[in-house]
Amino acid sequence: MAAPGTMPVFKVLNRRCAEAAVLTGLALNCSISRCSTFDRKHYFYPDMPAGYQITQYFQPIAKDGYVEFYVKNHDKENNELYRKRVNILRLQLEQDSGKLFSNETNDCIYVDLNRCGIGLMEIVTDCTLKNGAEAAALVKELQIMMKALDTCRGRMERGEFRVDVNVSVRKCGEKSLRVRTELKNLISFHFISKAIDVEIARQIELYEQGGEVINETRSYDNRAGRTIPMRDKEVHQDYRYMPEPNLPPLLVISNEEEDQSQISQANFVNIDKLKSSLLLLPNILRDKWIEVDKLPLSLACFIYDEAVLRSYYTECVDVRCLDPIKVANILKNDLQLALKTKRMNIKRCKIPAQVIDMLLNEDQRSPEQIVEDLQLTNIDDDQEIVKACEAVLKNETEAVMKFKSGKSKILSRFLRLASVQLRHRTSPEKLENIFLQLLNTNRPKDLCSNVDIHAPGNGINRFVKANFILPTSYNCIVFA
Repeated sequence: MAAPGTMPVFKVLNRRCAEAAVLTGLALNCSISRCSTFDRKHYFYPDMPAGYQITQYFQPIAKDGYVEFYVKNHDKENNELYRKRVNILRLQLEQDSGKLFSNETNDCIYVDLNRCGIGLMEIVTDCTLKNGAEAAALVKELQIMMKALDTCRGRMERGEFRVDVNVSVRKCGEKSLRVRTELKNLISFHFISKAIDVEIARQIELYEQGGEVINETRSYDNRAGRTIPMRDKEVHQDYRYMPEPNLPPLLVISNEEEDQSQISQANFVNIDKLKSSLLLLPNILRDKWIEVDKLPLSLACFIYDEAVLRSYYTECVDVRCLDPIKVANILKNDLQLALKTKRMNIKRCKIPAQVIDMLLNEDQRSPEQIVEDLQLTNIDDDQEIVKACEAVLKNETEAVMKFKSGKSKILSRFLRLASVQLRHRTSPEKLENIFLQLLNTNRPKDLCSNVDIHAPGNGINRFVKANFILPTSYNCIVFA
């Protein structure tokens, strides 16, 4: 927000951000800098109130890495997959900017600064991608990797994982690139692929007609199937980089250096501890499936793209020792057909891996017998349900007191605990009735709830406390 006089807390870095950057750098085969510094990048734009952005221009935390992934070759009839390698130039920590959005009713541009100042990790690749399919495949690979590392949730629709693309074309045989354009606001893999291909075609057509490409920022209009200009850029912009005076250097040290170091614990990250916590990455699993399990490349990549399928395959093959080829075919064919019939997304699939085991072993039991053996039917014995509810209340004495004092939302906690104990084999309505009888109370009808009224006055928000009689127990906030 750039409020006057604000400073970083104790002038130290967010350790979680630094560790996430080092972990990602290791996964991308980068060289980790033992000492990285922070700099100010000066520019004026509404989304950056301070007039500068904290970044790592001179000494990034990681550099000179690479990532390998597979791309579908759409030029061939069977969409054969080929392996692609892209070099990672640098991985740096930055300060996130605000967000601009427009209001169609009054043609105004608004600035959302809620994320301004949040730690941001930027990955810069070299210019070896040739089309939109390669770029989308690279982004998908990075998303899977960072979600597995827990360094990024990867939800593009929420702005947690953003992609900016620089597009430039040149004739065959030319060494230097021509003027580039930057594509922003690409919120899906489909948008990334389509926007790049459309922009490449636009630039080629422009050059063939004798025109020139302008160095500008553009966005992709999916309905029109074209890119549209957002703002111009200067051919050469001087950002006036200078060292950030309020942040110390970030040091990356080993176990031995930590034992002998007198540096403050807040100013360094132990790379040996991070290496030991580095789990088996999904791309390593994919290579194992191809080389050891002898999966066809198409099957391995299909399973690799979805975390749910990776979990199914790992449990069925590594834990239950089922045939890898048969498991992969069931996941790609039978499971996908069932999901399509039910119009379900794979992420909502709750079929246990035990079912796949039964399919492969050709279980001859009837569905009724399987349901009985697995204890999937609802519990008819009310006494068993009552005992489970009584056990929950006995272990939650403090929550019971809160419920009796008027906090009726606690009831949902009781329902959840009892449902888990009964393996979800009874209805929530029955559980609710039993709990209310055991608690010897009815639903609260009239509860007095606190309401915060926010009323602006003289440029400063005034907070007024008031009590209202509400028909339910909900807490409300009224904005006036």
